[in-house]
Amino acid sequence: MIRSCSSLVLSVVMAVTLYAQDAPARKPVRVSGGVMAGLLVKRVFPVFPAHGRPQSSVGIFHMIIGKDGHVKEITPIRCDDVLKASYMDAIRQWEYRPYLLNGEPVEVETTIMYEINWGG
Repeated sequence: MIRSCSSLVLSVVMAVTLYAQDAPARKPVRVSGGVMAGLLVKRVFPVFPAHGRPQSSVGIFHMIIGKDGHVKEITPIRCDDVLKASYMDAIRQWEYRPYLLNGEPVEVETTIMYEINWGG
């Protein structure tokens, strides 16, 4: 009886290990930009060239944020071409508290709108 229980346990452990190795990578969880704004812990503002500083500007970006809260990918959706590099350089440095799903940090997919207004 002890031998058959040991065999059963070994079989279950091997099956779980094989399943974990073959399991597809989890896709990022889609989270609203508003929720992610509440998790933002480090925000870096864009540095615009002296001749390129607008009175106001809006950029919309798609982002993948890693389990560690760092920006992994950023793709502009709508942004002035002259300002795009400045926005993206700043946003790449942003840091978030990890988003938790069932108590575990997960990779996040989100869209943000970054608005700058100096008035004038």
